[in-house]
Amino acid sequence: MRRSQKKECMKKLTVLIGQRLNEITASKKWTGREISEHTGIPENRISEIKKPKHYKRPINEGMFGQFLTGGVIRPFDINSIDLSDKEKKYINELIKEIYVCN
Repeated sequence: MRRSQKKECMKKLTVLIGQRLNEITASKKWTGREISEHTGIPENRISEIKKPKHYKRPINEGMFGQFLTGGVIRPFDINSIDLSDKEKKYINELIKEIYVCN
C-alpha cells in the first residue's frame, strides 16, 4: 500500500479507537490515566484521539499496536469499520506482526 493509503487507513482506525476510548471512559471501566498505563500512550494524546475530528491527527502503526495489546481494542472490533480489501489485508498483516513481536 502507498503511504497515503496507509494514512487513510490509520484515520479510520483513529475514529474507531476514539469511539472505543469514549465508551471505556463513559462506562467508568478505566480512567484516562489507566488507559495510559495499559497502553503506554500519554494521557494528553489519548484525549486527542478521543476527538479525532477536532485534532485530525491519526494514530500510527505503533500506537495501533499499543491499543491492541493494551486491551483497548480487539482484532474483531476492526470488522465494524468500512475498509477496502487492501486496507483489511494491511491491518491483518499489522495484527500478525504485533502479536508475533509481543
